[in-house]
Amino acid sequence: MQHKKDSFNKDTIRKAYANALSTQSSFSENGRIMATKSDAILSLSGYAIDGLADIDSHIFEYNFSCGNPIDIAKIKAGETVLDLGCGTGLDVILAAEKVGQSGRVIGIDMTDEMLSIAQKKVDSLQLNNVELKNGLIEAIPLDNMSIDRVISNCVINLSSDKNKVMREIYRVLKPTGSVSFSDIVINENIPNWILKQAALYATCVSGAC
Repeated sequence: MQHKKDSFNKDTIRKAYANALSTQSSFSENGRIMATKSDAILSLSGYAIDGLADIDSHIFEYNFSCGNPIDIAKIKAGETVLDLGCGTGLDVILAAEKVGQSGRVIGIDMTDEMLSIAQKKVDSLQLNNVELKNGLIEAIPLDNMSIDRVISNCVINLSSDKNKVMREIYRVLKPTGSVSFSDIVINENIPNWILKQAALYATCVSGAC
């Protein structure tokens, strides 16, 4: 169901997520998103923490997940995976494990501060099969039919033009490719007072319809 809502420019969302990196609380306060590295939050999102014991714990820092697209994507060795809105790199790193040295993982995000943290994690783990790019999910900076799997975790709701995002996804996918994403969706009317608040848009509420 389509709903009319106030549009907030990308700078508003970018700034909200950049500011979120200054804290590791799991709540929203005074209009600011707050990140978390809580194992409890990761478990609620569907990640099997015990199965990730061999990965450095710092990859969980500054996490914004609302689900686990990795498990449903069925990623195979040798594939090329694209993570839309990769944030600080959790799913990029998990996907890199699955594709192996014969595969490739590309993460794109529009927030330099988040990409910087993701790059530090990738470098510390010496993952030479990962590439991070600054880019928009409405204008994916990749060639047509170049991707086997597209994943995304609680990001597509932040776009004011979701149809354009989906067109871009299908443009970059190979004919045999697949899309797996976790997000927040509602098919009912959202009150106007919620739609008008930028903080609620940035925290994945207003854009859920």
